Amino acid sequence: MVIRVQIAVGGTQREIVIDPDELPMGLNEDIENARESGKWRDLNKAFADMIGVTHEEFRQIKQGDFKRIMQAIQDAQKEATDIPNP
Repeated sequence: MVIRVQIAVGGTQREIVIDPDELPMGLNEDIENARESGKWRDLNKAFADMIGVTHEEFRQIKQGDFKRIMQAIQDAQKEATDIPNP
C-alpha cells in the first residue's frame, strides 16, 4: 500500500508518495547512527532524496508536515517488514 502525504513547500501544495517497497534497506541504520551521533542534519539529504524534494525545498518544510512525513515513513517501514501470514 502506497502512503500519500499532502504538504506545503514554499507555498505550493505537494503530494509526497511513500512506497514501502521502495524504502532503502539502510534507512533504520542511518537513523540509528544519527541518533547516536546527534548529527541529525546528516539525514536531511537522504530524506530530501527519498521524498523527491531538493535540499532547499526540504529546509522549507514545516515541522508539522515533517512529522506527518516521518509518521508515514514509520508506517511504511512497518508494512514493509510485516511478514504475511498465509
